[in-house]
Amino acid sequence: MKDTMLAVPDRNRPLAIKLAACSAALLLVALSTAVGLYLASRWGNSPVVMLYLLPVLAAAIYGGLGPGLVAAVASALAYNYWFTAPLHTFVIHEAADIVTVVVLFLGGRGVQPACRIGAKAGAARFAARSAQCGYSRLRPPSAFSAKRSAGGRSERPAACPAV
Repeated sequence: MKDTMLAVPDRNRPLAIKLAACSAALLLVALSTAVGLYLASRWGNSPVVMLYLLPVLAAAIYGGLGPGLVAAVASALAYNYWFTAPLHTFVIHEAADIVTVVVLFLGGRGVQPACRIGAKAGAARFAARSAQCGYSRLRPPSAFSAKRSAGGRSERPAACPAV
């Protein structure tokens, strides 16, 4: 079931699901900021940028392009505001920090094609498994019963789940 959910394009999802995915992306960025503030006092700002990659990747993989971009923009802005000098402004004085913020932003867009390929591969695996097991995409697998041979054993291949 997870394979088919990832294969739904962003434009075909209901607005409520899009908003929920964007909200979850923003929540993950806020959580990353809180953890980053805790870690920055002990280890400095360098490892904090890695924390912001997690919400960007998660939002792009599970939410699609829109939530991935929301997480990328929010991560870039949060990192810039909380961890680059001068603090608590959106001004960047060092070239290395500019590169970091740009890479955070581009990460959300760059991971989307990989997610789309993964979703298509998952949908293809699901379709192949369904065809091998004799399931139809029109009905869930639970609506089918296994065909029994004369010996009482199922004729379904071993790779097919029991229904």
